[in-house]
Amino acid sequence: FLSRFDYQIKRAGIFSTRIEIPKDFDSVEATGSNVKDFSEEIVDEKRILTVSFKNRTKGNTSFELTGRLNRAEEDDDSIVPVFAPLDVDRHDGKVALAIHSSLDPRTEESGDLRQQDVSILGDKIPGSGSLQIGFRYRGVAAPATVTYTRKKPQISGEVLTFVEVREQMIRYAWTIGFQVRYAGVDTFILSLPESIAEDLRHDGSLIK
Repeated sequence: FLSRFDYQIKRAGIFSTRIEIPKDFDSVEATGSNVKDFSEEIVDEKRILTVSFKNRTKGNTSFELTGRLNRAEEDDDSIVPVFAPLDVDRHDGKVALAIHSSLDPRTEESGDLRQQDVSILGDKIPGSGSLQIGFRYRGVAAPATVTYTRKKPQISGEVLTFVEVREQMIRYAWTIGFQVRYAGVDTFILSLPESIAEDLRHDGSLIK
């Protein structure tokens, strides 16, 4: 995940902020021009990340959190990460999922999140990629669960034929190009004329 936190701080400034972060994500780090350091602790079985600023901070400030969750299988369910900044008067959250083209997503459980058209989120979401699902939430929220179905491969082929007519024989050469979308494949099956099957030669950098 890549999350940007935009703070608006009024009255007295602050030197740090605390955020409850999802349990299952690893390598969580905080970065930003005003970030001095960060540390994590467990409080009442919750993961609390403390982000310290370089100076007393007032007004508007931003920083980013990154982390990852390894999935055993491509089509395993995923939990939409939800963060809960502590000691704030109000918290609005927006989440967008960029999903690999080989996976067809479906929201299995919305939790306390409301689905949002990703086109409305616009440049409010950091990062890059093709955004497919968006959510909004406010305050402390139960996360959503998204399930995935692996798409079947979509294969397109182009056959180019070269025919060389000699005095006593005809020589054929075929160049076959494939375009594979979504899930990858490791085998192609071709139908050939029986008369040339025994005298066929093949060449290609990816042929095993």
